[in-house]
Amino acid sequence: MTPLGDLLGTALSPELERRMRCRQVVRRWPELVGAEIAKAAQPQALRGSTLFVTTSSAVWTNELTLLKPQILEKLNAALGEALIRDLVFRGGWAKEGQGAETTTSSGVASPRPQPGPLTRPERLLVESLLTDLEEPRLRLALRSCAEQSLRLRKARRKAGWRECGACGRQNRAAAGRCGGCGRPVVLRDRKEPSKKKSTRRRGVGSNA
Repeated sequence: MTPLGDLLGTALSPELERRMRCRQVVRRWPELVGAEIAKAAQPQALRGSTLFVTTSSAVWTNELTLLKPQILEKLNAALGEALIRDLVFRGGWAKEGQGAETTTSSGVASPRPQPGPLTRPERLLVESLLTDLEEPRLRLALRSCAEQSLRLRKARRKAGWRECGACGRQNRAAAGRCGGCGRPVVLRDRKEPSKKKSTRRRGVGSNA
């Protein structure tokens, strides 16, 4: 019987697998940080290895910034390895509708990719990854996470995002460095034209 983790690793990109695991922390946030902190701070976004947390006030932002090392230790202990390397605390609860736009390098707001529905083969792929998992709650949580991640990846491809050839993370086409590994973006789907073959063919047909 193949472990679920091995199946995920072979069927999904490393970046997608990492994000799925990190989202376990988001679901277990109150359990890991405690009820008091959970009432005043909520995780909002995961970018690369940085988790952005929105707080209810500047006081809580300062307090939690001081507690960052202890919180990071608890989160990564729950994950089994140091997948989250930094926490950024920002004041002001996120309101409904916020985050619908991102800002480009030129300062112009552009809409974020909107995830669409999965095809039947894609849903079957997700189900195939969960066949060995018997615990209903964990199965449901992983299904939801995998489907959400696949929908987002499809939407990003449609919006022109490209996958980093080094780590598999999706980046905007104009990105100079990968947001996951920090390396210069080398696009996975970019193919260099073969000039040698065309030159050789011209040479064969030439009787000069």
